[in-house]
Amino acid sequence: MPEKDSEERDITEVDLTNKTAFEVLGVPTDCEDDTLIKKKYRNMSREYHPDKQRTPEGKAAGDKAMKVINASYSQIKTADARIVYRAVIKGT
Repeated sequence: MPEKDSEERDITEVDLTNKTAFEVLGVPTDCEDDTLIKKKYRNMSREYHPDKQRTPEGKAAGDKAMKVINASYSQIKTADARIVYRAVIKGT
C-alpha cells in the first residue's frame, strides 16, 4: 500500500452532514463574493474528488463528499440563490 503524502489527509473521517452550504464550503454566512465562493468550491472539489483518492474507502467518501459539495455550491452560487437560501436557513 502506498504511503500517504505528508499533506494528504484521510477524508473518510470528514463529516459534511448537518452543516449549512456556507459551512461546507468554508465561507462566512454573509459572504457576497461570487469569486471567493467559486474558489472555495473548486479547491474542495479538487481535494475531495473520488479520482484523487487512493483507497476504495477514500473513493467512496470522496463520492459522498462531492455530492454534498456540489449541492452546497448550487444553493449559494448566485446572489439570488444566497438570498433564498439564507431565508430558508433562518426559517422565514
